[in-house]
Amino acid sequence: MNNLNYLDSPIRQSPIAVVFIAIKFFRRLGVFNAGAVAFALVSGLSTQRLLFSLTGASILFLISLTTLLLSWWRFTFWVEGDQLQVRKGILSEQKLTIPLDRIQNISIDQKLLHRPLGLVSVNVETAGSEEVELEISATTLPIAESLRQTVGSSEHRPANTVTSGDHIQDSLLVEDETVITSRSIFDLIKIGLGSLPWAGLVIIGPFADEILSRFGIDEDVEGIFSKVFELSFYKIVLIIFALFIGATTLGFTFQILRSLTTNWKLKLTYGPNGLHRTAGLLNKTSKSSRPVRVQSIVTHQNLLQKTLGILKISLPIIGKGDIFLPGSNKSELAELRKIISGWENAPSFDRRISKSYIFLKVRNTSVIVLLITCVIFYFYRQPLIFLSLLLIAYEMFETYRYWNKFRWSLEPNRIASYSEVFSKATLEMDLVKAQSVTVRQSFFQRRRSLANVQILGAEHRLEIPMVPLSEANQVRDFALYHVESSNRPWM
Repeated sequence: MNNLNYLDSPIRQSPIAVVFIAIKFFRRLGVFNAGAVAFALVSGLSTQRLLFSLTGASILFLISLTTLLLSWWRFTFWVEGDQLQVRKGILSEQKLTIPLDRIQNISIDQKLLHRPLGLVSVNVETAGSEEVELEISATTLPIAESLRQTVGSSEHRPANTVTSGDHIQDSLLVEDETVITSRSIFDLIKIGLGSLPWAGLVIIGPFADEILSRFGIDEDVEGIFSKVFELSFYKIVLIIFALFIGATTLGFTFQILRSLTTNWKLKLTYGPNGLHRTAGLLNKTSKSSRPVRVQSIVTHQNLLQKTLGILKISLPIIGKGDIFLPGSNKSELAELRKIISGWENAPSFDRRISKSYIFLKVRNTSVIVLLITCVIFYFYRQPLIFLSLLLIAYEMFETYRYWNKFRWSLEPNRIASYSEVFSKATLEMDLVKAQSVTVRQSFFQRRRSLANVQILGAEHRLEIPMVPLSEANQVRDFALYHVESSNRPWM
């Protein structure tokens, strides 16, 4: 059946959409919290006043329900030619026209409440708006897929399509796609081990009081500290070490479980319809994008990931559908370079920044720390306060390492940067993706003929600090010339 058969005439959302619209509407107004407060207030009223209050609340509820029903009834959408038409409004009619070739992202999501009913929600994003242009709270899967396929045709393909749910995930795949990467259970465990373990402990935050009380720790903080300081130094060290080991082990466990649930059967394929990423155990998702929509290639590798020989690749895409590939390796990164921009080799990273970067960065921090330290010492006269000067030493170490490791490169079609302190990060950007190039000079830089270069893309920023002014102007002129003279699309 032709996809347009579903959309060639105005159609409404599923009647169940009223429920989802109501939940979202009342959640925004905070009606549930207000209702609890109102109940507490009227519980002590007389019978006559209570009946009066309940009558007023019932009238308000009926008005809200009528408004929601009219909002659902008046909301229709359809495809007319190469435009998506939307008609809505309660008292006054509003008509929204969205050209199909301006649609950047179509998100189809099947949440827990949608699944038993066989419904999905749809969000449509355009290039000219940061917010969702069109939201369909509940519709059938054939209608949602018809809209997605119509926009994603060869003439009008969206920037990114995100779907979730068993049936939707399978509908995005094509038979002749090539698998670029996939993740086994062992790979998912490595991804979990490569994450900072203590970040996973945030999951137990809401239950912290109950957990502590079960261990008999229900006293106030002052009482706990008083007992701790009664212990010997060695016992305190032993307790701290045990807590550190326990928190680290628990954090790694949570991170591994998170990796298994969110990245289960993670696979990235490439075919006629572009890049496709599928993953998920409880909530299965699928993201697809044409390579031309990818605005840059970003990698990140912390110390744990470096030990495990993995890194995280991010592919920023206009909208909210960025593609993330944790647990990647250098061969996968090289393959993505070829697919996205045709780059055969990694960036050369053959240029450095001025050593004046160290002096400028440390000078500013040192002045602030010294000033605060002297003020505090003046009032309290405690020599231990001068231990804060260790912050200056740490800043010197961090800044020197950043300067020593920072590299960047400028090539005919690409600009890239590499930075490292404790973690490594790279950003590779096709020059045709540049939206603006800015050369900035402070008073300190003007005296030394230095400048900062900032290149803004649609979804990222690349900044090169403290380079010679002539080199900064060369980057600006070269990038702008490339943008003006290139006939390749940027999105």
